[in-house]
Amino acid sequence: MAERVYRFVCLAALAFWMGGFTFYALIVIPTGNHLLGSIRQGLLTQQVTQWMNLLGILSLLILLPSARRCKWRAVSWLVMAASLTMLFGLHSRLDALIDAPSQTITGDNFYRWHQAYLVDVTIQWVAALVYLWILSVGQSASIQGAATAGSLPPR
Repeated sequence: MAERVYRFVCLAALAFWMGGFTFYALIVIPTGNHLLGSIRQGLLTQQVTQWMNLLGILSLLILLPSARRCKWRAVSWLVMAASLTMLFGLHSRLDALIDAPSQTITGDNFYRWHQAYLVDVTIQWVAALVYLWILSVGQSASIQGAATAGSLPPR
């Protein structure tokens, strides 16, 4: 029972962190660009991504015990953790190139750093999908194995 609860908590952590990121990237950013313009939407995103990165730390802490049980989960966890570490550094670099009071970008290389941020967060997102896949396939494989052995766990 405890294993099932922990697996649910892992899935919920991934859903909250990466599901929130996916919704933000696909829905909120384009809508915000349309309603607010790209600079004001960017200032909003600057604040929101700080929270998403903090949620990433919490999610990775929740996922760590599970990652220790499977080589491929460990690899995807390490990729997510390395990417998150890089995101904190890239975020600081981008923050230094934004003048929030005047709502302007102050550096010519902002978009190069922003592109690096987008690549890094995409790597993190793919690693999270791999982790989710392994976590969900592992569960279905254990249920299938138990059913084949004639000892299907109670639902």
